[in-house]
Amino acid sequence: MTKKASLKILFAAIVGCFSSGEAVAAAGEVKAEGFFEADSDFGASLPADKIYPMGSEFLFTFFSIGGGTPDDMEAFFPEEEYQAYLKEFKDAGFTVIGPGYELDPRLLQDAEDHDMKLLYSVGLQMNFHSKEPRVLSSEEIKEQVGEQVKAVADNDRIAIWYLKPEELRHWRKNEMEYLKAATEAIRENDPQGRPIWFYEPNHRSAKSLSATSQYTDVIGKGMYTNGAGKHHERVWNRWSMDQEKLAEETIGRDLLVLSMPGMYRQPAEEDLELIPAWVTYDVFGSMVDGAEGIVVFSLRRRPNFDAVDQYYDTYKELAPIVLGEDGLGQVFLFGVDRDDLAVDIVSGPETAVLESYRGARVTEPIEYPSITIANKVYKGKRYVVLVNSANESIDAVLSGLPYMQIEVDELLDDAESYRVFEGDIHLTLPPYGVKIYEMAPADASL
Repeated sequence: MTKKASLKILFAAIVGCFSSGEAVAAAGEVKAEGFFEADSDFGASLPADKIYPMGSEFLFTFFSIGGGTPDDMEAFFPEEEYQAYLKEFKDAGFTVIGPGYELDPRLLQDAEDHDMKLLYSVGLQMNFHSKEPRVLSSEEIKEQVGEQVKAVADNDRIAIWYLKPEELRHWRKNEMEYLKAATEAIRENDPQGRPIWFYEPNHRSAKSLSATSQYTDVIGKGMYTNGAGKHHERVWNRWSMDQEKLAEETIGRDLLVLSMPGMYRQPAEEDLELIPAWVTYDVFGSMVDGAEGIVVFSLRRRPNFDAVDQYYDTYKELAPIVLGEDGLGQVFLFGVDRDDLAVDIVSGPETAVLESYRGARVTEPIEYPSITIANKVYKGKRYVVLVNSANESIDAVLSGLPYMQIEVDELLDDAESYRVFEGDIHLTLPPYGVKIYEMAPADASL
């Protein structure tokens, strides 16, 4: 499914293929000049060995690669097998591990041994959801969290501070006092100024996210489409990304916006074959919708979740496309947006509908355009990503390409080479389908 296919498509202004002079003149209106050019340093000013925004590396990782607890490690990963698993993880292209909760102290050594980075957990057990939550003053919170940070602050393997406990509630005064004190403690004791993140649950809206993320540097809520019962209504992902972007706008400063696909629930038997399409849609759909990093929950082995390897195998296939010096992650972080291409639907739904969802207080259906597009210039190439959010197949035409010879590599799906003479690409997007085109000027001598 995701094997890179090397398509060579020639878009040529060949006079003989047009039936009239008017057709040739119309073709000439689509200018080739500047189609592959952009005024940008493409992130060259950022260190290549640090995670964005402190560096240029796109964040793509998983919670709990070795399990959530030491007991998990003993049950599922004898040490030799676990080290081999980490090596395979790194060989697939992933360079960051964690968060790992209780395992984070040992993950520091794993990160060192395998030359990776870590999302490292700090924070206090406050029992906010119990009848008798822990009571500490702001000074006590700052002192205790500060000691945790100081103990590892000089470790360059740490890329992001992951603050616990999770799911703090903005309407609870004591929880916001904790969040304020803990984030202040991290900043006061980390001379490198690394970003701070804490996890928000699946149903959180922009209003909730803006109230809590004002204290952090990262927004990342669950995008657990299957967990929300939306496995056949994956436009839920669009709603999730919208909430994060709206919260960032409300806060009024740049934050690292993450997508958090879910990988923890066993699908119905008849849906197992859909997993590769789901994963591909979740990754690239969220990137088109504004995700600047991806953290999947999670790689922990769980009872009654036999599909974990099927999910993970697809993520591993996608990793080389997303990561690396010229991966799609770089294109989305540093590419320059263009609006000179259009997508016209020939057959299939024009919209994808998110039905009401009481858990997130979505009380009325929301209609989204069924196809989203990213259209970017990066390092002398044009990248076009098309995503179908409908659970139906769509036939469409991508138009607006210049009438010149263009070489196109399609980065997903096997496909035969074909030739286009009118500046259009005719395509089919299956349910939750994704097309990725990498375009460059063709060698006219070939």
